[in-house]
Amino acid sequence: MILDGSPAAPGEARELIVEALASAPARAVAVAELLASELVAAAVRHGSPRLAFAVHRQGDSARIEVAEQTAEVDKAAIAAIDPAPEEEWSTRILEALARRHGREMRSDGMMTWVEIDIR
Repeated sequence: MILDGSPAAPGEARELIVEALASAPARAVAVAELLASELVAAAVRHGSPRLAFAVHRQGDSARIEVAEQTAEVDKAAIAAIDPAPEEEWSTRILEALARRHGREMRSDGMMTWVEIDIR
């Protein structure tokens, strides 16, 4: 799903999480909503005009992906950026709630992902 990089994007991502994980326990859905909000809000703060958002469910786990779609990617500039205080807080949330999380550079921008248990 493509989301506009607007302040409304985190709310749209939460709605998509609720739909994708409708049969999961309420606590797992709440965790997924929080993590999706953090990932999408970070991408919006980075100024991405569009975001590719995806939720993949497999068995007792789910993977949430947010890809910032930018026209040009300067990998050296991105690597040199010191995290803002909000991003450090987001990282703490990811580390506390996600089974795994990471980032991948792609040709069209940065993709950030989390994996969570949904049992």
